[in-house]
Amino acid sequence: MGITQLDMIRRQAEAAVQRQVSGEMARLRRNTSLVAELSSLAARAVRAAAGHSRPPQEGRNTGRALDSAPPQVQAAQPPAPCADGYRRVSPVQMLYTPPDYQRRLVKKGIGIALAALLGLGILWVLVRYSILSL
Repeated sequence: MGITQLDMIRRQAEAAVQRQVSGEMARLRRNTSLVAELSSLAARAVRAAAGHSRPPQEGRNTGRALDSAPPQVQAAQPPAPCADGYRRVSPVQMLYTPPDYQRRLVKKGIGIALAALLGLGILWVLVRYSILSL
């Protein structure tokens, strides 16, 4: 007997309940985490030692400590557009090439050419002596 629509709806409802239960369990574990609590206490101790005091934030109870103040943002000059209109925002990184790069490429090319010639030579010998007839 096949799966009916009622079976499919029942399975979807069970899966929805299971997802909700899993989400609540994860939230509970996150809020009752000893690591988060220790991190919060350590952050408070560091702030107290530095002489900074921060009032608790309203509406946020994540169980995590905010260790650092928001970063100071400096207004930067917008990058100048390139010839094609693209505005580069990251610095240009130079491509590193090893000192012997050209020599290794030439040696590799010569090796490939010699291997091809050797293969053709072996094929010619096999055809010449009728070991391999084409």
